[in-house]
Amino acid sequence: MQVGIPESFVLVYRKKENKLWTLINPKIVNSSDKFLMYPEMCMSAAPLIAALRRPSWVKVEYYDEAGKKQVWDTKDSSKETTMLNWVLQHEIDHVRGIINIDKVDSKELIFESDKNFYKKTTFQKTP
Repeated sequence: MQVGIPESFVLVYRKKENKLWTLINPKIVNSSDKFLMYPEMCMSAAPLIAALRRPSWVKVEYYDEAGKKQVWDTKDSSKETTMLNWVLQHEIDHVRGIINIDKVDSKELIFESDKNFYKKTTFQKTP
């Protein structure tokens, strides 16, 4: 509730469909027991990067713009779907007042200013 109303809104640009995806009151209701590591940047803390460990997929319940309940439950391991699962976790953290650097010890933060950093970055499986 960062803006003083009890609703939360997450907007995600879906490049493949060239559309903005609106999720109202999203909540994670299930997640993978397999985890990935990925260096995550956030505009709220840039240029600091936090290498985070997150579930490889999440099941998210939300309402669309018409007020219809929807479910995101996509588990394929394509790069696009993996990134969408990651972005959903990141943005749902935001609407709960959490940013990426809140999730790691400050000694683990990376300072990065190379604009090509993410061109060479991949998801890493973790135990």
